[in-house]
Amino acid sequence: MKPGTWILIISLLLPQLAQAGEAERQADFARQELADGEHERALHSAESALRLAPTLYEALGIKALAYEGLGRLELARSLLLAWREVAGLEQLPPPYDEALARLRVELDEQRRGRAERRRGRIVALEPERPVAVEVAAATPEVYRERSQAALRAGQCHTAMAAATELVGLDPGEATGHRLVGDAERCLGHPRRAALAYRRCLDLDPGAGVTDLLADVSAGLASVEVTVALADDALVPLLQLELGDARIDPVARDRASARFEDLPAGRPLLLLVAGRGLRAEQRELEPLGPAEARTLEVAPEVVGLGTLLLGDFGDDVTVTVRTPDEEVTAGPGQRLEVTAGGLAVSVASELGVAEVELSVAPGGEAAFEPGRHLPAGLTVTGVPAGSELRVVVEGRSGVIVERVEQVPPESGAIDPETGLRLAPELRLPSLLGGRGGLWLSHPVLGEAEQDVVLENGAWSGARFDAGQLPGTAAVAARWEERRAAVELIARRQRSASAVTAVLSGLLLGGGAAALGLSQRAADRRVRPGLVCAAPGDWPEACAAAAVLKTQRDALAGSGAVMLGLGAASVSFSVAFGVRSGHVAEPEGWDPWEAE
Repeated sequence: MKPGTWILIISLLLPQLAQAGEAERQADFARQELADGEHERALHSAESALRLAPTLYEALGIKALAYEGLGRLELARSLLLAWREVAGLEQLPPPYDEALARLRVELDEQRRGRAERRRGRIVALEPERPVAVEVAAATPEVYRERSQAALRAGQCHTAMAAATELVGLDPGEATGHRLVGDAERCLGHPRRAALAYRRCLDLDPGAGVTDLLADVSAGLASVEVTVALADDALVPLLQLELGDARIDPVARDRASARFEDLPAGRPLLLLVAGRGLRAEQRELEPLGPAEARTLEVAPEVVGLGTLLLGDFGDDVTVTVRTPDEEVTAGPGQRLEVTAGGLAVSVASELGVAEVELSVAPGGEAAFEPGRHLPAGLTVTGVPAGSELRVVVEGRSGVIVERVEQVPPESGAIDPETGLRLAPELRLPSLLGGRGGLWLSHPVLGEAEQDVVLENGAWSGARFDAGQLPGTAAVAARWEERRAAVELIARRQRSASAVTAVLSGLLLGGGAAALGLSQRAADRRVRPGLVCAAPGDWPEACAAAAVLKTQRDALAGSGAVMLGLGAASVSFSVAFGVRSGHVAEPEGWDPWEAE
C-alpha cells in the first residue's frame, strides 16, 4: 500500500478515535454524576456520550437511572427497553437488569397506590407533567431524528423513549405527540396511540394525523351515558375506570357524557358522583370491537351538609375529600359538602393523619384539626430481623396500623444480651392515643408492649427485648462466648507479665555485657604497642589478642541479649494491649442455631 494511502486512512481514523475517546470520557462523567446524585448533570453527560458515539448503548442505561432519580419511571423503563432492543440483548448487564425489574415493581405499586387513593371517588385528571431537562447536547431535532430513525428500523421502544424525551423538552410542540402516537402504534397500543394523536390535533389541527387517528380508532369502542335527574341544578360527574387508569369523557353536558377510544374485551367501571348525589359504581360488560354502547343512570339525591373547621396553625394542611371533590380548607372555614361519608387528612411535619367523618343531609359537623394532628413514634431496642407492628387507636376511635420490617443485619450487638439491636426506628403518620407494639422475630419469638402517643409530637418507646421467649437462650450463649474470650485475655495478660520480666533480664544482661566490652576496649597492655611482625613484643601482643577476643565476645553477647530484650518488650506490649480489653467474640451471630 502506498504511503499516501496510509496517511489518508490515518487522517480519517484519528477524528473518529478522538470522538470515541471523548464519548467514553463523557460516559465516565455521567457515571460519577449519577453516583453523586446529580441526575440532571448525568443526563447531560450521558446524552453527550450518545451523540458522540451512538453505539455506546450504556449511555441509555445511565440516562434511565438518572430519569428514575428524577421520578420519571415510565421513561426510565422505556430507555432500558430501548437499550435491550437496539443491542439485541436478551438481558441487560446486572446493574441495569436489576433496575429494569425494580422499575416494573415500582410502577405496579405506583399504579395500585393511585387506584387505592381514588377508589370510589371522581378525581380531576391532570396530564403528567414531564420533567424538562436542559441538555445542551440534545436539541429537539436530535430526539425527533432519533425517534424517526428508530421507527424506520422497527425499533418501537427506542422510538418511544426518544419521542417521550422530545415531549419533555417541548410539551407544546405537536410533532412530539405525533411521534409518541407512532411509537404506541408500533408497540400495538391503539388506545394510547389515539390519545397521542388527539393531543397532536389539539395543538395543531393541520398536523396530518386525522387518517392515522381514524386507523387506530377503528377497532376501539365508545360509550354514551345519559343521566336522569329531576333537579336541573344538580350536575353529575362521570368517569370510567379501566384497570388502574381513569378516563374522562371527551364530550359532556348536564344530561350526558360520551367516552371514546375504549379497548374491546376489557371490564370497565362507571363512576357517578356530584354535589348532593350519592356516589355509585356500576360495572360494565366488556365492549366489543368498534361497539357504540348507550346506557342510562339515575343517581340518588342525598342533599348537602356543612362541615365546620376549627383553627389550626400555618404548618398544618387540612384536605377534605368527598366522592365528587377534594378541597384544601382553611382555619375556621365552613364547607358545604355532599352529605354522607367524607375523609379529612391533616398533614404536618410528623406525617399525615386520616380521619373519616359523616355529615347528615342538611346538618352540620364540627372538626377540630388540632385534636387529630399526626403523631410520631420513635422505637429503640428492637432486635434486627423483626417485624414490628404498631397499632394506635386515636381519641376519635380511628385505628391506625403500621408495619415495619427490620433488616436482620442492621444495627449493632448489645453488649449486655448479645442481641443485634436495630437503630432507632422513626414511625410518622400515626395518631395520638393508646396503642401497642407487636413484635415477631423468627428466633426470639413474639411479645407485645403498650405505648401512648401524643398528637402533634414525637413520642418515644424502648422495646423490652427481655420479654421475648428466646432472648434468655441467646444471652446465655453470649455469656459463654464472652467467658471464653475473657479466659484467653487472662492468659494473654499472664504471658505479658512473664515476657515483661524476661525482657527486663535480657535488657539488663545485654547492657552489662556491652559495658564490660567497652571497658575491655579501653584497656591497653602497653601504650604504642604495635604487633606487626611475629617477633614484636610476643608476650604483650599475646595479651592484647586475648583481650580483643574477650571484648568481641562480650559485645556479641550483649547485642544478642539486647535484641532478645527488645523482642520481648514488643511481645509484652502486644499482649498487654490485646488483653487490656475484651473484644466481641469473633464470628458471633445471635440468630444462629445452638
